Order: sequence, then C-alpha cells, then structure tokens
Amino acid sequence: MTGDGRYKVLPMPPKGSTFLVGMSGGVDSSFTALYLLNKGYKVIGATMCTWDGEKSVYKDSYRDNPLVLRGSCYGPDEEIDLQICRDFCSKYGIPYYTVDVSEEYKNSVLEYFTSEYLRGRTPNPCVECNKRVKFGAFIEKARKTGINFDYFATGHYARVVMDNITGTFHIGNGMDGTKDQSYFLYGVPSKVLEKVRFPLGMMRKGHVKAEALKMGLVSAQRKESQDFIPQSQWPALFKGNVPGPGNIVDTCGKILGKHKGIIYYTIGQRRGLGIGGGAPLYVRSIDRKGNNIVVSGKDGMFFSGVIVEDSSLIFPENTESMELSVKIRLASKPVPGRVYRLEDGRIRVDFSEKVMAAAPGQSAVFYDGDVILGGGIISEVIE
Repeated sequence: MTGDGRYKVLPMPPKGSTFLVGMSGGVDSSFTALYLLNKGYKVIGATMCTWDGEKSVYKDSYRDNPLVLRGSCYGPDEEIDLQICRDFCSKYGIPYYTVDVSEEYKNSVLEYFTSEYLRGRTPNPCVECNKRVKFGAFIEKARKTGINFDYFATGHYARVVMDNITGTFHIGNGMDGTKDQSYFLYGVPSKVLEKVRFPLGMMRKGHVKAEALKMGLVSAQRKESQDFIPQSQWPALFKGNVPGPGNIVDTCGKILGKHKGIIYYTIGQRRGLGIGGGAPLYVRSIDRKGNNIVVSGKDGMFFSGVIVEDSSLIFPENTESMELSVKIRLASKPVPGRVYRLEDGRIRVDFSEKVMAAAPGQSAVFYDGDVILGGGIISEVIE
C-alpha cells in the first residue's frame, strides 16, 4: 500500500472462522464462497432480496419476456438468481439463507434514485446500496434472524486496510485496476469494514474466471451482471412524476433541439442528443427548473473544481486543507487537488488540472495513494 507504510492490508482471520458470503449468483461471489471453503473457513451463503413484487414497474417487458431483465439488480427475475445460489450451496454443502431487504432498498436506493433525477442531478445508486443496504441492513438483518458469523465477505475487487496511526479502517484499491470497485465502497463505515474481507482484492478477474471454469462453476458461464435496471424501465419508478420533453439549448440559451425528458440524460453525454451536424456537443448541465438540457462543445466541459456535500472525509485536527487525489466517476482517473473544509460542513476541491464533465449528484472520492479516506456527493461545479 502507499502512504509511506501508514496503511496495511487486513490479514485473513484464523482458519475455522465463519464467513457470511453475500451471493448474487454471479461468478465472483460463487468463487469467493468456494475459495474460502477450500481455505478452511466455515462458509454461510446469503442473498439479499430487493425485489418487492411490484410487477407494474416492469409491466411490458415482464409480460412479454420475463428474462429481459437478466442481471439487473432490481427486477422480477430475482428468483432465478436465488435458485442458482441455492443449487450452488447445496452442491458444496454450504448453508444458505435469503434476507429480505426490499423495504430498505426501496427507501434508500429507489427513492434516492428518483429524487436525485427530479432535482436535475445524476445519482449513483450503487454507492447508496453498498452503504445503506448491502453493508448495512443486509448484515444487520442476517444477524437478527439468527445467522451466526464472524466476518462478512463479498466478491468485490477491493481491499480493506487499516490506518496504523488512527486505527481506522478504509477501502483500498483492488489489485486488478481494470476491475477495481473501491469507488463504489467509499461510504461503508470503518466499524463495519473491520469485520469485512474481500478475498478477490488481490486477484485478477481473468484468473478468477479461469479458475472458476476449471472448478466447473455454472456461474462462470453466465454473462456479467448489469447495474441497477434498464433505462427503458426507469419511468415506472417515478410513478407518473416523470419530467416531460423540453428544449436542448446552448450556453447562451439558443434552442438547438428537443429532449425527451431530463431523466434520460447525464453530464458528459454526447450520443443520442438528436442535434447532429457540426462539432460534437456534450451535455454540460441539466436545468431542472427550466426543463432544459444545456450543451456545449468539448472546450466548455472542463471544470477547475467541485463543491462536495454529505462527505465522510475526516480532516486531521487543526487542519483546514489537504492534498489528495480525487476521483469524480468510476471510469475516471484520480486527479490531484487541494481539498478544503468549508464552514458549512461541505468540502471544496480545487483540482491541479481541469476535469471533464463533473456532474452534480455523482460521488467525489478522496484517495491517499490507493487508499480511500472518504467521499461525498458533488453539489456544485466550479468553472
């Protein structure tokens, strides 16, 4: 790890410890369960059930083809994943449970998702799900139902590290940079991370897939899971409160075309705008009040900083600013910047170089090398 030896990766616990493994039916969680079993740990499999039976959300596609949502995080095909997990655990003698977190998922993920889009912001449902449901309600409910375990494991490509100075626990990057999922995990509290392990954090995806095929895991033949739900199904989540069509305008307010609804657009989007011709245009901002999508050329897409709210970053005592690297989306590289603590509790980030397409609603995650110190939600962008 980086940080001049300040951080160390948490070692695996003593053999014989009991792991609860969060299973999805995919290759990563299945391999994690079998890997731990083969290493001499006691393993219990469990899947969090998020689907509340609201078939109207997927009325058309579910009626015509119930498999159209394969791999979605939320959908009527959840039972297929559950059966795959049951079959896997039965084959290897692993106790298996399901934990109903549909109410928590609805309140913490679905309602958050819709409310953010209605504000003209771009939400990140995976971050909220990890923080409040997968590493929150899921673990708590599993214990309350009588499932006894010492540690919790998932198939994420990340690591848990300890700060040798403060004794706090943090998320570290996975070794496989092409699969690293640390960005989505920044909100998991330190007290939870102490009892979490990510066995795949030191592995590469290609190795996991190859080993899973050798083991004959059915999940190794499955397609990679998708995120959340298909965009075509989003309107039903808004229960009739879907913003209608409006104008696509340039930064001077000139109307260039029409959009089909602000929920279908994200900052930085270039394709699907329907205003072809000339230099490429990108979604620069979303004007919820005026129901406009504001576009610009690439030169107008760069920002010098952001304001971050709801941050989990803790500043050292008597410190008002720090030099850290900041990542503003999963696909971007961390950019060095000066991070300031503001009087109202928010954080200002001034980047060392301008960043492209910073989006209100997305997460800004703060890194010390390859260790996450915290993160928050971008509320404003700075020219």
